[in-house]
Amino acid sequence: MPQPEVPLHKSRRRRGILLGSVALLLALIAAVVLFRQELAARAAVAYLESQGVAVQALSVTRLTPRAVEISGLVLGEARELTVARIALVPQIDGLALALAEAHIAGLRLRLDVTGEAPLLGSLQPALDRLASGGDAEEDAAKPAAPAFPQVILTDAAVILQTPSGPMTAELGGDLAPDGAGGMTGQAALRLDSQRGRLQADLVGQRSAAGAVSVTAELAEGRLAWQGFAVGAFAGRLALEQAPEGSPQLSVALDLRDLAYTPLEGTPLQLASGRLTAEGDLAAAGFSLLLEGDAEYLNLKATARRTAGTGRDAMTLAVQGEVRTAGGLAQFFALPGPQITAGTLVLQAEGIGSLPSDGQLPDWSAVTAMLPRSELSLAGDVILGEVALADGSSGVSAHLPLVAELAGNRLTLTLSDHAEARVERPAQDSLRRLGMPDDLLPLVTSGLNLVVAGGGDLPFRVVAAPAWPPRDAALAVSAEATSDQGLKLVARIEGQATFGNDLVLTGFSGSLDGRAEAPRLALGGREAQGVALDLPLAADYGAEGLRLALSRPGALRLAQFGASAPLRLKQPLSFAVAALTLETADEAAGYRYSLSAREDDIALSITAAETAPIDITAKALTLQLGGSFDPQSGHAAALTADLRGLELPGYDLSAEAAELEVALDRALRPQSSRFALGPFQAGGEAPLTAPLTLSGRLERAGAGYDLTGELAVSDGPALADLSGRYEDDGRASLEAVSRLLSFAPDGLQPATLSPLLADLENVSGTLTAAARLAWPRDPAKESARVTFSNLSFSGQGAEVSGLELDLTLASLQPLASAPHQRLKIHSLAAGVPIDAIEVVFSLDQTASPQLSVEDGGFDLGGARWRIESTVLTPAAARNRIVLATDGLDLATFFDLIEIDGLSGSGRLRGNLPIVFAGQDIIVEEGRFEALGPGRLSIRFQALRSALAGGGETVELAVKALEDFHYDELSLTLAKTADNEATVRLSTLGQNPDVMEGQPFRFNINLESDLTSVLGALRQGYSLSDDALRRVWQLRE
Repeated sequence: MPQPEVPLHKSRRRRGILLGSVALLLALIAAVVLFRQELAARAAVAYLESQGVAVQALSVTRLTPRAVEISGLVLGEARELTVARIALVPQIDGLALALAEAHIAGLRLRLDVTGEAPLLGSLQPALDRLASGGDAEEDAAKPAAPAFPQVILTDAAVILQTPSGPMTAELGGDLAPDGAGGMTGQAALRLDSQRGRLQADLVGQRSAAGAVSVTAELAEGRLAWQGFAVGAFAGRLALEQAPEGSPQLSVALDLRDLAYTPLEGTPLQLASGRLTAEGDLAAAGFSLLLEGDAEYLNLKATARRTAGTGRDAMTLAVQGEVRTAGGLAQFFALPGPQITAGTLVLQAEGIGSLPSDGQLPDWSAVTAMLPRSELSLAGDVILGEVALADGSSGVSAHLPLVAELAGNRLTLTLSDHAEARVERPAQDSLRRLGMPDDLLPLVTSGLNLVVAGGGDLPFRVVAAPAWPPRDAALAVSAEATSDQGLKLVARIEGQATFGNDLVLTGFSGSLDGRAEAPRLALGGREAQGVALDLPLAADYGAEGLRLALSRPGALRLAQFGASAPLRLKQPLSFAVAALTLETADEAAGYRYSLSAREDDIALSITAAETAPIDITAKALTLQLGGSFDPQSGHAAALTADLRGLELPGYDLSAEAAELEVALDRALRPQSSRFALGPFQAGGEAPLTAPLTLSGRLERAGAGYDLTGELAVSDGPALADLSGRYEDDGRASLEAVSRLLSFAPDGLQPATLSPLLADLENVSGTLTAAARLAWPRDPAKESARVTFSNLSFSGQGAEVSGLELDLTLASLQPLASAPHQRLKIHSLAAGVPIDAIEVVFSLDQTASPQLSVEDGGFDLGGARWRIESTVLTPAAARNRIVLATDGLDLATFFDLIEIDGLSGSGRLRGNLPIVFAGQDIIVEEGRFEALGPGRLSIRFQALRSALAGGGETVELAVKALEDFHYDELSLTLAKTADNEATVRLSTLGQNPDVMEGQPFRFNINLESDLTSVLGALRQGYSLSDDALRRVWQLRE
């Protein structure tokens, strides 16, 4: 393919400037030679003005064939060019006029390099016209330029107006032919400004063949610019170019006392440095060494290019090491927290090609060249002991990066797994991300990160265009592990978009995350074997970030910590049905929600020295929702919903249990609302009516204050609860019942318990209070139950005026204080029993039992005592001994219901009664008369049985009809088969029989004792049934 022609406008411009300058100089010389001094000056002024140059002063002070002198030259509207003296030595070469020497003294040239005005001010238009004048044919027709004269420059200065202020370049030296067709020159340059200074000795040579060499020896250099300062620098610059070759440049500079003082950040101090560079447009090398007490930079780079058809192939090699305590780190702008200290080692090699189009590339337009360029670069980046601005420290990393550029696409991959280690992650940064303080130890102890370079999802970024990138396809598989056992796994795939300065403006793709922790402590409680799987869809754009589940996730919990009272019978495996995390466009925080469910829960509650309480539930649903702001922290709530709750060991079941927890800024429980029920105890034969329990927990100090209410489901409130739960697991609870007023047409005990359904027409009041402790501590537990004026009927008996103020000193085992007192005004169960009073105590060490200390009642006109005894409902038999000292004999006969039997007198004795289930047994009860009395037995059956027995028998039967006894005793017995016998033994006489002769009779009587024993059975049932119900609740 033919190469395009080289544009001519640049060469014409250069030739125009040269020829214009020569023409201007020749015009001046001609004016001096041909005219007199004044005329020559006027002619020179006229010529310059015709070229658009403002001449403020020009004097020809000498005009001879051997010398021309011009003084006081001032050009430009702002005196841009002034010369104190110009001395020209002409020579005639054949018929041509030329210059042999030119002496220029006191030159002052003002240049504006700010970009806000023309470089030469008012002289710029004339120079532009001069540079653009003529065309190629005219240039070719002009005679060759004369030989360049020797030029001697003294006391010259160029005054530059720069953006940072004025700078003066003082210049002196000479330029002369070398006698072989070339030129040699030397000069002394001195730059001085408020930004710095420089002194340089320049030596140059140009051969007749066109070879050029220039060297500059720099000394006494100093620089202070925009925070940068170099106390001193010196060195050598050299440039060489062969007639047909490319320029060869070499630089060697020694630097001392380097400093950088930014407006913000850490000042940089470097004691010394060295900069070297050598090469041409085909191959070049560069090195920079900077050293200080805490800062170190060593960078080396080489590039070699081989020109080809349409492209320039290039091999690159870069090596570098940086150690910083914060100063050099400011020059490494990275996403996220900036580096403040550490070591960076870089090594890379590669090959690439750039488009050439037959010309050397324009390095100022690299971005425009990238679409047609190719590059393959592989290397390693190693970080050591790096500290970040957010407080993270001890960061080390190895990044084996590979970069590929082709088709205006940049592809980044890894040649191996990338690894990183953070010894001390910044806690504040983690807090700003929303990590609770309780979880910080999991991460801040040390963190390892691995980014996969292979496997099923290797690291890969494909960006287009190559620079600056606007779109990128991203694939990352990474795993992070902490020294505390936390493991985080993330798999990311998607499309990203970027704005200016590589700012991420959008992302759409998948983010599958997994977290595992052997132990997780939050809010004072520990969970073990926690694992969370979240397959997420990520969408980030102008409206913010949104994360949501792309399919159901999973949450696993193996066990609670040893300090927690809850123990799992089997691990919990929740199905995470929903999860979202959203941020607003400019908001610093985010909103989040989570919903998870687990079926078939089995756990237990344990405490020291108590048997575990097993709990099962058909389902548990967790819901978490809230928001996070870096300034105010979290504002969230957690809801737990248990369905089908059961306590098998207590025969307690509840339809539901709900707990709603308000979390504080660190996701610790702050307050909560709970509700249990409807629930019942007793299984298929419930002991209680459906009840509900609800209340609140409020954070206070190192625990929670509890308030609640126990109520009948859809019925009246029964009790108020208050208590305290400590963070260490200790708890206390106090329950105080409302005043329960029973009335026949109002509240009845059956409303509270089905077991009390046989109690009817109940009236009176009931109050109760209890104190509980966890772990169970009998010394801190107590209860009090008070019945006032309680009356009721049931099971064939009527109770009136029951009074009881029962104080329980322990609830488990159940025990009361001694000397508890029960009073009943009357008990009507066939035979009325009045003024019942029992002094007792309760104990439940082995099983429920009632210890009767004392007691009594009125029956049959006598006061009966209840001998001390112990009643055990769990036992097959319970024995009670009743005693009296003043039982009326006639009343006694009425009680045993034997027709034809009557008498008078008073008895003393006791009646041992055994209650065996529903049976009543009387064990040889014995009563004796307190003194003489009268007895009358008139049994028709007795007369019939003894008829024909003789006169003596007849007299005996007659004596019993009005028997005056001196002694009388009665023995009673009754078996479980209801065979009751009464044995009467008496000694006395009948005054009307045998002149009062004494008789001793032993008579066996038959009686079922139904009424009196039935009444006693009802009285016994009051205590026995009550204890059985208590026992049933416990078992």
